Amino acid sequence: RDRVVSAIEQHCWDGEWYIRGFADNGDLVGSKSSKEGKLFANPQIWAVLANINPAKNDHLMDVVDKYLDSDYGTITLTPAYTRYDDAMGRLSTIPSGWGENCSIYCHVTAFRTVAECMIGRSNDALRSIKKITAINPLNPIDNSACEPYAFTNLYNGLEHPRPGVSLRGWWTGTITWLLQAVTQGMLGIRPTYDGLQIAPEMPDEWPEAKVTRKFRDACYRISITNTGGPYRVFVDGKEIEGDVVAYERYNGDHAIEVR
Repeated sequence: RDRVVSAIEQHCWDGEWYIRGFADNGDLVGSKSSKEGKLFANPQIWAVLANINPAKNDHLMDVVDKYLDSDYGTITLTPAYTRYDDAMGRLSTIPSGWGENCSIYCHVTAFRTVAECMIGRSNDALRSIKKITAINPLNPIDNSACEPYAFTNLYNGLEHPRPGVSLRGWWTGTITWLLQAVTQGMLGIRPTYDGLQIAPEMPDEWPEAKVTRKFRDACYRISITNTGGPYRVFVDGKEIEGDVVAYERYNGDHAIEVR
């Protein structure tokens, strides 16, 4: 890992963000020197998810927010590819503002929400989720063309003639990532080898949460009061040390309070 991180820092840092990669002809992809596709969202988001350089995490999410945010969600890259580029291949053949070429790809927004939770930006994470729902007030339902109870694969990007419109409801892996963002990110309920960790990072507008979590053969009824932290964890009325409910000790049915 140390060798990979060192190589990324040496060869992939472009001064303000990480590049996307290298073309076969040696050209940088996703660089300020690129004619099109100068900035890609995923390299910045995944650098945070992988904790490549903790000192850059906040800056990278600021870059995504500044250059790749929209009323409909997170844009995959900017600016769009408008002509065929032999070095880029398929990506440069996709119409501008659609698919991987500068659309609001909801998977990218889902990755972003997890990263935002990791660095303590749960309010931003909730705002990001709301933008890709079909009931996003900034994108009326009659424009989004997505059922108001479903998630979609993508919305047309700002460089598309019909921005904010979706053609692919129901077909997406976005929902599984959003489940991780809400349960493990915002509610902070994460499985570990020793037990269930409960370290909430809840958005301000959520005053409380109640969760029933089955973990191995245990069942935990969890109640969280959002005070903004630091949090204390109580199992059956007794405070435990730290934030991990040890499985070996608590492997039955238990009530957990986090306050």
